[in-house]
Amino acid sequence: MEEKAIDLTLENEKRFVMPEIKLLCKWKNCKLPAVKNKEHLVAAHLKMPRPPTPEPWTPEDDARLAALKADDVDLKDTALGVAAKQMAAAVSQNMEKLDEVTWHELLQALAKYDSSSNEARRADPDHTREQI
Repeated sequence: MEEKAIDLTLENEKRFVMPEIKLLCKWKNCKLPAVKNKEHLVAAHLKMPRPPTPEPWTPEDDARLAALKADDVDLKDTALGVAAKQMAAAVSQNMEKLDEVTWHELLQALAKYDSSSNEARRADPDHTREQI
């Protein structure tokens, strides 16, 4: 299939079956025409540039994948950690819009959390080092 991808033209499209041409179009992110005959798909394929060659997988990538598969993943490396950080940013940017009761409840919750986890937060300046 890789050899055919380089050689696909209107002249040699008969060497390709429709599923192969569709796959090549998908590989190049072609916008598929409404009329899906071979000639139109080949033309769509030829209009698009060849995608860049992917970077090879490195030992560092293997190590990062193994770390992410471990049971003790840092909170910052999870969807929950990202969502928590986004929520904290949203709250901090919109605090002036809170009513007095909500403002007071937020401050109480922050003070309660801060007093109960003061030592843990000092050890991690990023405030994201939690284990799941």
